[in-house]
Amino acid sequence: MDYGKILQFALEQIIMLVLVPLLGLGVGLLIEKVKEVRASKNGKDFDQAVKIISELVHAAEMAGIKGMIEAEGRAKKELVLNLAQDELSRRNIKMDVHVVSALIEAEVYKAFEQFKEGVE
Repeated sequence: MDYGKILQFALEQIIMLVLVPLLGLGVGLLIEKVKEVRASKNGKDFDQAVKIISELVHAAEMAGIKGMIEAEGRAKKELVLNLAQDELSRRNIKMDVHVVSALIEAEVYKAFEQFKEGVE
């Protein structure tokens, strides 16, 4: 009886039954971790973009009130859009221009709603 061949066969079976599924599980966990990190980064980037845009919208409103820039809405939006894209690019945050535009509109709406609540 050749015990070397029996041992080799037994080890091959153990590898196939134990290590391969463990390797698959490890790859699956790695993929989930990568997705988690990506979601976290994108979430942080989005939150950071919202903060940047909020600050720029408020600064543009104040500059318009003080006459430092043209107070017309379209001019202020264009200014904020350009400044936001520059700042996001500088921070290596990639965001579609339409999303940036929508965030600007949302921030302006929010500011007007807060103003209306303060007046009433």
